[in-house]
Amino acid sequence: MEGSPEDLGRGPETPTALVFGGRSGIGAACVDRLRMVGLRATGVDKIDADVRVRRPVWEVIADANPRYVVYSAGVTALDWIGDASYMDFKRIMDINVYGFINVMQGLLALNETHEVPRSIVAITSDAAWRPMRTSLNYCASKAALEMAVKVAARELAPRGWKVNAVAPGKVSDTSMTEYVDKRVTELRGWSAEEAEDRELASNTLGRMVHPVEVAEVVVSTLLGPQAQTGAVIPVNGGR
Repeated sequence: MEGSPEDLGRGPETPTALVFGGRSGIGAACVDRLRMVGLRATGVDKIDADVRVRRPVWEVIADANPRYVVYSAGVTALDWIGDASYMDFKRIMDINVYGFINVMQGLLALNETHEVPRSIVAITSDAAWRPMRTSLNYCASKAALEMAVKVAARELAPRGWKVNAVAPGKVSDTSMTEYVDKRVTELRGWSAEEAEDRELASNTLGRMVHPVEVAEVVVSTLLGPQAQTGAVIPVNGGR
């Protein structure tokens, strides 16, 4: 690792971490794990700041002046291509991609007065390169987010920033997984047991990944070496 959290902040202050989408699922697990390694971590949800809206997001960032940021905000909607709507597409793209860009712009604005090299991890998905039926909008959004991460890493590396992505597969115990499980059975006519069997058959681990496992990779990436930037790290059980 690059160093302990105490070595990475400004002066004696404990470094701060912000987790967007940090009140449930993977985001909440990231908050817990960041606190375990000694950071002051705060979870930000849509009630605190809608990632699509500039002012509240930038204000949260300015108040916290975070050294570390996790972008875990994300939504999905499942439909066959012929039924996919523009409104679903726009909502998914706005939250999954533009929200990340908005956060990055808020951090850059903050750096005009507080020049600090920062480390950012976005939660993407193996759906960025693994096409899944009934998930066109979601897959496209995660592919776009992955490329946004890589472009940001190239632009900001000279300033000492790191920008990486962690890409889970299907993760247990999240609201998104609950939605997908219900919607998949509706769209494909499978029972819940059949859907679970098909998912596990595609996973060499033989089980779904847990949010804590994703959080462990996120934290190690945030605190990892400076040379690790522009990377997309899969945490999907080898599926």
